[in-house]
Amino acid sequence: MILVTAAMAEELQELLPLEQYTGSGFPEAVIREYSVCAAVIGIGTVLSACRIGELLERCRPERVVHIGICGGLTPGVSAGEFILPSWTVQHDLGPLPFSRTDRNGAFAFDRIELNSPRREAYGDSLRQAAGGGKVHLQGGIATGDGFVTGEQRLSLAGRFPPGEQAVCDMETFSVAAACRIRGIDLVVMKAVSDDAHRRVKHLSRYLAKISRILCRAALLPRQDD
Repeated sequence: MILVTAAMAEELQELLPLEQYTGSGFPEAVIREYSVCAAVIGIGTVLSACRIGELLERCRPERVVHIGICGGLTPGVSAGEFILPSWTVQHDLGPLPFSRTDRNGAFAFDRIELNSPRREAYGDSLRQAAGGGKVHLQGGIATGDGFVTGEQRLSLAGRFPPGEQAVCDMETFSVAAACRIRGIDLVVMKAVSDDAHRRVKHLSRYLAKISRILCRAALLPRQDD
């Protein structure tokens, strides 16, 4: 079984219709046609870590596909685009004695590689589902609690290697850590809802659109497994 997760029900509405969501709890559903379980894990590092751990123990998936929206950090990533990140870090731990960053504060080894053997298949699937929308197939995603805005965005962007695409969210590192501990394959696909200069308009319509794209991208490779 493949487990498809997102922080919010709106990001999974293509698989979990919003009219069935009461606004409380963590909705989930099994799509037997694709042997997929779709589940909401909540917003933030702690809530998502607790929820994904419970789901992994109960569902025992062969792979997790984590989808949803993120914020663009570096100039090469703009609102309205998509990214299949290749690694993730937790950016808001602060200056710890064991922090593995270089002398300039750039992320070095405090990261989890998102190197699923199915990355290429999901990349092709995302490009197909996006229908001409720009898709970044490499880059990092920085996870932390709280929204990153203004000077925070510029400071965080500066901690990534020069020329590397970077985005941020509030759940991916938690999902990746839980999967790594259990040896479960993970693919992450995100839609960029805002960057340093603009954010998408009409958020509810945008969420419906990206849910359709990301959920379809998450399902298509199942045909080849």
